Amino acid sequence: MSLKAPATLRLIADQCGVSMTTVSKILRGKYKGNTPKGKKSVEAVTDLARKMGYIANGSARRLRDGRHRAIVVVVPVDPSGHPAFFTYEYITGIASILSRERYSLSLATYPSMQPDLAIGRLSDRNFDGAIVLEESGQELDRFLSAAAIPTIYVNVEPQRGRRSIYRDERAAGRSLVELLAAIGYRRMYVVGGTPRVGGHFSLTDRHAGIREAIEASGMAMTINDIEVWESGFDESILNAKLTPDTVVVSLGSAAALRLMRCIPRGQPLACCDDAHIFINIAPGLTRATFDRTSMGRAAAESILARIDDPAAVPRYDTFRPGIHLGSSTPPVAPRQPVPAT
Repeated sequence: MSLKAPATLRLIADQCGVSMTTVSKILRGKYKGNTPKGKKSVEAVTDLARKMGYIANGSARRLRDGRHRAIVVVVPVDPSGHPAFFTYEYITGIASILSRERYSLSLATYPSMQPDLAIGRLSDRNFDGAIVLEESGQELDRFLSAAAIPTIYVNVEPQRGRRSIYRDERAAGRSLVELLAAIGYRRMYVVGGTPRVGGHFSLTDRHAGIREAIEASGMAMTINDIEVWESGFDESILNAKLTPDTVVVSLGSAAALRLMRCIPRGQPLACCDDAHIFINIAPGLTRATFDRTSMGRAAAESILARIDDPAAVPRYDTFRPGIHLGSSTPPVAPRQPVPAT
């Protein structure tokens, strides 16, 4: 046999002594091969297909099952067209599942805070389902529903019937403050904006969690509602006259990065949010952490399950935070009693 012959299912089946159906199942990962004979067939077929450079006919597969075998991920981008850095963590998890199930992944981007502009990119229906990251709007929701597009939302506020996998941001704010109180802090300076109409729900939830823990612990709290992108951010922090025993708490990862360069050296700092870049540039930062890659995997598994069985009960996942205690918040030494005179 010449390995230069066109690689087809029939040729592989003839050479391995199995049926074309068996070859197709093996190459799609659908053949169990539990018996010794079955395992030998799997090894023979996969080895020969690799040597022959066999490429699956995706068009034929799509015609057979009526699918595009593609999932679109709807992603917000900044004015330069770049997704937020944490978006890649979601996509890593999504891609790992789609690759395993032989689905392709495409992106539909839109300017941040304007999710309805993604509709134009979704009108050409060449995908089987959608995963919407971080933001959505009423028009986008209506379009996806009217077009009967199976959809899973990731960290989008679970309302109006959205099937959302999201982070428990309220628990993140509450747990972070409880940790800081437990290691001796009694003053907190919160930075990173305040909840606003149209803003992301995570900010509102973090504020609520922080306030709950503050009330329970008796800590003193000051809020600086300046946004990280405002021109006076650095000056606002420098003029705050922070005491050494005050812990600065950033509501978001972007604000934490900015704070690192404008707070006094050695000033205690913590963050209600997380970013994978903290592992490299600020490993000692105390912060709430979420496994966004696992969230992406859960979203991909959920959307594929919906495609396979539209009548199945949807899966809702709420991801709880972990808390990383780092060197940026050293424990506060208990005050020594004043000696009697």
